[in-house]
Amino acid sequence: MGAILRSIFTLLFLIFGFYMAHPQGQIADSLSKILAKKDIHDTIRVNTLIKLADFYSEVNADTSIQFAQQARKIVEQKGLPRFLPKALRYIAIATVVKGDYQEAATYLRQAISKCDADSSNFLKKEKALAYNLLGIILVYQSKYDSALHYYFDALEILQKLNDTLAIVNRYNNIANVYKDLGNYPLALKYYFEAEKINLTDRVAQNIGGTYLLMNEPVKAKAYLLRALDLYNQDNEFDNTGVAIVNEQLG
Repeated sequence: MGAILRSIFTLLFLIFGFYMAHPQGQIADSLSKILAKKDIHDTIRVNTLIKLADFYSEVNADTSIQFAQQARKIVEQKGLPRFLPKALRYIAIATVVKGDYQEAATYLRQAISKCDADSSNFLKKEKALAYNLLGIILVYQSKYDSALHYYFDALEILQKLNDTLAIVNRYNNIANVYKDLGNYPLALKYYFEAEKINLTDRVAQNIGGTYLLMNEPVKAKAYLLRALDLYNQDNEFDNTGVAIVNEQLG
């Protein structure tokens, strides 16, 4: 048993180590090499397939779905139910990229229904992530009230898990909806809730953008400059974010 666990931990280190340390062009190759090993544990194989689905979701949605479906098949064949919601969610992510929101929502509802298989924090987090993606889909469809419902459901779970970064992102999503609805004071309320926890580059940018919409340029500039500084400090430099902030600053 000890040897098996050591093997699992070693391979998990390889998966996450490669993913963080290698340039984007090498990530898929590194993960594929792990997948090519014949003697890897089913859990490692599933996690690797999901990592590949994650990578290809931004490159080729059909390929992403293929990897996520492979993970799903192993999960169902090998009796690994706790990983089923995650596999379903990644199928949904790639399906959203393809623009089929209805099918994506179906996969997400399946994922949510499977999250009650046990009371682990792992599945609670999966349920919150599925709720969040449902909210995003509903925003795309301009169904703002329903989107808020799912965002708040996700927020409630994440608060119980004390997942601070995810909480910040959910506050940001909620605020974005209110901004889209033109309710700028309520948008600022939730942006400031996010700021209390951690002022991220995107939250600072959104606060600045909201102040611009409220015709408060001094406050807007202060937050946009802070956003620019935060983007420049970010290890995963966001050129798009920087370009938008510079445009907002004029």
